[in-house]
Amino acid sequence: MSYSVSQVSALSVVLPASALAICVTYSVAYHSDHSLATHCQTANYLPSISAAVGETSPEKQIWSLFLTVSCALRLILAMAYYQEIRGRLRRDQDCCLTGGHFAVNCLELAALFGLSVVSSSDNFPIHRNCFAIFLISSSVYMLLHLRVCCRLRSRQKLTDRQLISTRSFYIKLISFGVYCLSTALAVYFYMRHQALCERLSRGVL
Repeated sequence: MSYSVSQVSALSVVLPASALAICVTYSVAYHSDHSLATHCQTANYLPSISAAVGETSPEKQIWSLFLTVSCALRLILAMAYYQEIRGRLRRDQDCCLTGGHFAVNCLELAALFGLSVVSSSDNFPIHRNCFAIFLISSSVYMLLHLRVCCRLRSRQKLTDRQLISTRSFYIKLISFGVYCLSTALAVYFYMRHQALCERLSRGVL
């Protein structure tokens, strides 16, 4: 049985989303005393991601399993995409771009895998470092990916395929902006919660 790239891509996205939904639901239903607690004894509406997926069983095992499979699928997709863009961008000046694009993608996946299987309760320094590397590498990867898209678009003629790629480029550009905004808000609310311990503040990280 063979699978298309779009099917593998969809599965790599559905797995972590499903794992998060399962873990949050289960932790609220069965481990609310632990998952909704905070360091300053104020309760959250919802558990933080770390509390929902990395503190208790079976949430921890579900998250690790789903994310391991997802990272493996994304690595396969990264290798396939690298072969595709390397075949279409053959100039010497593009070699560093395509190679860096693939390398940063692998670094992002490695960091995501590390912070998924090593919870903050298991080893906080490793979890923290993997999380920081993931944030930085994912942002750099998105920028490089946009650059790759620009290079690919510049070499296409004005056809339906280019119109589709142009639409895809702007969707990715908007997604990158939303990602940056979401990351900034997550950091802000996390620091605010750590500093002020406001009653019934929503968990972010």
